[in-house]
Amino acid sequence: MKNQKIYVGLDIGTNSVGYAVTNESYDILKFHGEPAWGSVIFDEGSLSDERRSFRTARRRLERRKQRVQLLQELFATEIAKVDSRFFIRLKESALYREDVEDEFPLFCDGDFKDKDYHKKYPTIHHLIYDLMTSKEPHDVRLVYLAIAWLVKHRGHFLSNIDMKNLSSIKEFESVYNDFMKYFEDKGITAPWECADCSAVGDILKAGKGVTAKTALFKDTLYGGAKLQKEPDEDFPYSREGIIKLLAGGTYKAADLFANEDYEEVASLSLKLDDDKFAEIASAIGDDFELITALRSLYDWATLVDVIGEYSSISEAKIATYETHKEDLSWLKTFVRTYLPKKYNELFKDNDGGKYGSYVKGGKGTLNLEDFSKYLGGLLKSASVADNDAEKLASALERIELRTFLPKQKNTDNRVIPHQLYQYELAKILDNACGYLPFLNEKTDGYTAREKIEKIFVFRIPYFVGPLNANSDHAWLKRFSGATGKIYPWNFNDIVDLDSSEEQFIKRMTNKCTYIPDEDVLPKCSLLYQKFVVLNEINNIRINNERISVELKQEIYKNLFLKYNKVSRKKVVDYFATFDSSIVGFNVEVIKSDDEDSRHI
Repeated sequence: MKNQKIYVGLDIGTNSVGYAVTNESYDILKFHGEPAWGSVIFDEGSLSDERRSFRTARRRLERRKQRVQLLQELFATEIAKVDSRFFIRLKESALYREDVEDEFPLFCDGDFKDKDYHKKYPTIHHLIYDLMTSKEPHDVRLVYLAIAWLVKHRGHFLSNIDMKNLSSIKEFESVYNDFMKYFEDKGITAPWECADCSAVGDILKAGKGVTAKTALFKDTLYGGAKLQKEPDEDFPYSREGIIKLLAGGTYKAADLFANEDYEEVASLSLKLDDDKFAEIASAIGDDFELITALRSLYDWATLVDVIGEYSSISEAKIATYETHKEDLSWLKTFVRTYLPKKYNELFKDNDGGKYGSYVKGGKGTLNLEDFSKYLGGLLKSASVADNDAEKLASALERIELRTFLPKQKNTDNRVIPHQLYQYELAKILDNACGYLPFLNEKTDGYTAREKIEKIFVFRIPYFVGPLNANSDHAWLKRFSGATGKIYPWNFNDIVDLDSSEEQFIKRMTNKCTYIPDEDVLPKCSLLYQKFVVLNEINNIRINNERISVELKQEIYKNLFLKYNKVSRKKVVDYFATFDSSIVGFNVEVIKSDDEDSRHI
């Protein structure tokens, strides 16, 4: 009807909107003969974390390419004298051979081709180690390949290790003290009492399984006593969970932190890759600090295991290669002898079998965990002769510990600090400068060697931002009169770091709502944090009366400036010691509506 009133009802959800069109009597109206009701379904909104991770990875890869490009510019003239198509072949290496001019992607010399290179240097670490330890002249292309790999895979920048004392990387005491300082700074009782920290380090790096390590931790740190799963008043985390994680196991976040809100969070493990760690960090917020502290201990043990008894990463990786080679030779012989029907499944089917899927790595292939489970089950099914039983038992033990058929490229490489790769780069350059004169020639005030070393360690400070001055998102400030392109070796001569940092802060600072002419205080600034704490203390009442200003200041100085977290119990205990005349008081704490403020 013309004057009929129409009502539209909406049910708005996170990924759908339901609707219904009715009259005043709530009768569903029709549109083109069909009831006018239904729903529209769409993708649920997501946080920016996922996109941010892609953007970060894209920038990281782009900067890696830029480092390699700068390195190629330094080597271009010398390599062109020997092989004018060398860099062209590298660029075309991913193409089919029939689509390019050259037969091989690296070397096409008459007496030295790719097969000769790979025979002499089975892996890049063999090449790096040779260039580190030999002063004999080498082909400039070999020097470039080794340096380019180090510049691309330069390790993390999280450790402040002295280059003159790399042996300190294996020292456990400083790592252990930093771990214990986490609890001290939080005002939390230490998770255990241990007079000799080396005992903890020995357990961490012991070649044992999760169950065996857990038992060792309990015996050493708690005298074998059964650990409570639930946190207690003095320690807000699960001791059992901490021990299980350090032993290499997994544990639920909800149980570790006694927080039901974490039920949907994936089980924690200190062996997870960085992407999964970032996902967990966004889910549990500040509680992730404990995981970071635990991982520092676990990563130390992993790094010690990676380096082993060797003096350099490349030497250790060569040993890994040889171990893998010996394991593979034994495994092939064993399977041919005792499990001949499984040989194709393990080594031939589907382009390399299960083993091929494991060694190739990448998406869709078998990871170490799955391959070890498959291989362990396969070998256990074999009935062997007595003379092979001991070797089989040893192999099964190593499979259980995930050390059988080790690969040079694995997730453990994330713990390698850049100083170890920088040491190898310096050794290569020390030797190469003796037979490649261009490395000592100066241009723009720097030798080629100095430029290479600058490329290796260069990182753009976060407060400098994009180096492209024409970008709408750039705020970089140059020194007066400084012109030209910015390179790693002239960065500090062109970029005014102090002015850039000041501009970085100013562009993110808003004006106060109440006093428009004043800048707002950062939420984590000392002055604002002091205001928040004093504002909370102001809510305390004793016998329904507000406390005096003097007492507020005493609480602030003696509790909040001393402890990282202040509980109600700490305040009550302090009142009892502060004035014996109010021991029998009744304390009331009125909580603020500010969720981010510190509650007593």
